[in-house]
Amino acid sequence: MVTIEDDDDDIDNMDFPLPLVPTSLPADLGHHNVKYVTDDARFKDWVCLYPLYFDRNHSIEEGRRVNLDLAVERPRVRHLAEAVSDLHLELLFEPDKIHPRDFLNPGRVKVQLRHEGGQLLNSSITDRKSLYRKVARLLPEIMETLTIDELDMTEEEVAKQLKQLMEDPPQPTHAKSSAMAIESGGSASSSAPPSSKKPSAKAERQAKKNGRKGRNLV
Repeated sequence: MVTIEDDDDDIDNMDFPLPLVPTSLPADLGHHNVKYVTDDARFKDWVCLYPLYFDRNHSIEEGRRVNLDLAVERPRVRHLAEAVSDLHLELLFEPDKIHPRDFLNPGRVKVQLRHEGGQLLNSSITDRKSLYRKVARLLPEIMETLTIDELDMTEEEVAKQLKQLMEDPPQPTHAKSSAMAIESGGSASSSAPPSSKKPSAKAERQAKKNGRKGRNLV
């Protein structure tokens, strides 16, 4: 029997080409230093997070990593990035990655738990399981105030894409693609300028709860 403790890291770290699903980089992940990186070697030991891990519509056997009482309805990768940011951890935002068991909900976040010297970035998060639980507990509030429109695809388009994926499944690739490195303090290995400073994600969400609608992102 498959349990939450079972590890799929070999699968989760494979890079699959993204199917033709519309997606976009978030325009306002600017509350930390954000830089574009093309060399992801420094991130290979970071913990992967996919929306699938927290989706109550998937079973443990299908890849969910938290208990059902902590799972939410169809989270998106942007929600995960906001949660990790609130935990004061460094993250790599990869909207072009996809989990092999969840083709229609793209995106991945990679999270650094320890400094190079081995010290924890957040003393309350000691391993991937505690990270899963912490992120899961933040998702309901984040999803309430940060709304994301459903992908603009008809049922016919979804069926056509699923058929195409079954007939010609994507193959793993080692190609490195651009991503956004979002750090809690330092800087990433890139010459791209950091984004302008903005209020913290938590402050923005609280402001929205006090009267403004959540942002609508594609």
